[in-house]
Amino acid sequence: MQVVTRSLLPVAALVAMVGCSSGPRPVEQLARASTLIEQAEKTGAARFAAADLEQARGKLSRAETAADDGDQETALRLAKEAAVDAELAQARSAAAEAKNSEEELKRSLQSLREEAGRKPATGGAESP
Repeated sequence: MQVVTRSLLPVAALVAMVGCSSGPRPVEQLARASTLIEQAEKTGAARFAAADLEQARGKLSRAETAADDGDQETALRLAKEAAVDAELAQARSAAAEAKNSEEELKRSLQSLREEAGRKPATGGAESP
């Protein structure tokens, strides 16, 4: 019985290793997440959604490490999560910029109203 157990240990270890690899490296998902992070950075996410952007970067880094370690299932999951976090950062950044534009427009309108409400100054020559 002990001989059978010893011969099964290498087989069990091999099955465990194969189970962890779970397929090919998720190259497309890793590249997509990286691209979305770059796009978010270009749209000002570092200013308006820094936490989301940092979370995306961290997940992408962990995804790449998992892929390097042969854990493709985890790498795929983390790459997808990183992509979603980057999209969220980009959306929050766009929303913040829209809000800033709205506030700027309101200030401009208020200035125009105040300007329109003032009486015109007379320049010394009065009309009859």
